[in-house]
Amino acid sequence: MQSGIYIITNRNIQSSSYNWKYIGKSINCENRIKNHFSRKTNSYLNYAIQKYKTNFEINIIQIEEPYLNEFEQFCIAEFKESGYNLYNRTLGGDGGDTYSLKSDKEKQIISQKLSVSGLGRKHSISSKRKMSIKAKGRIISEEHKEQVSKAQLGNKNRLGKTHSTVTRYLISQNRKGKKHSEVSKEKIRIANVGKVLSEEHKQKISIANTGKKHSEETKKKLSENMIGQEAWNKGIPNIHAQGAKWYNNGEICRFSKEPLDFPWVLGRLKFQAGKTLLA
Repeated sequence: MQSGIYIITNRNIQSSSYNWKYIGKSINCENRIKNHFSRKTNSYLNYAIQKYKTNFEINIIQIEEPYLNEFEQFCIAEFKESGYNLYNRTLGGDGGDTYSLKSDKEKQIISQKLSVSGLGRKHSISSKRKMSIKAKGRIISEEHKEQVSKAQLGNKNRLGKTHSTVTRYLISQNRKGKKHSEVSKEKIRIANVGKVLSEEHKQKISIANTGKKHSEETKKKLSENMIGQEAWNKGIPNIHAQGAKWYNNGEICRFSKEPLDFPWVLGRLKFQAGKTLLA
């Protein structure tokens, strides 16, 4: 059993006149090197081993165990400074964060590669189920929510796109039976306080709802939901029974028990989207 630093050099490819290398440490270098060549992992070195199979040069520097971490960090830094291409993802020692140590340019390249690699890719039903199980019970922090919200600002990826009929049906089925919590309802209420819809928005809603009819099932649910609730007009005198009539002046309508003089005439105006017809 030999403790030390080992260097694996790929003699199959060269870049900028230097071969690609991997620098590692172990209290049993021979066993660790065998693992590199016998096991499949997601490391850059393993990808190269799976591709080329042979023609890898191995060198071992014997180092006492207490100095392994420090010496590995030193070797990686020296090789990087000398211009060697390394399979190592970290700066050595105990390992750790492989991303934050990268330059802004390297981070941008990684982000672009991940974005392109995911285009058109679809998760299998099995993968979706596993992700669903793993996500259950997960609590997202307020900080995370805020980051997601900021990331979505100005997102025009779905501009002009609509869900297919199948997708809308699946979303509908997934939402059935789900109810907003009291906390969620309060957040929605606060978010809508003071919100004023533009005339254009009102007209779009009006047009979208024109001709729509509730199904019998929906009517039944609405009816059941209203059971026990007090009528909105309870206690308000029925002015129709007291002889009140509709009048209009060509622009707006008014309901009055007393006859109105010119320019008011009997009758209601037809509804026009975006216009206030009541006075």
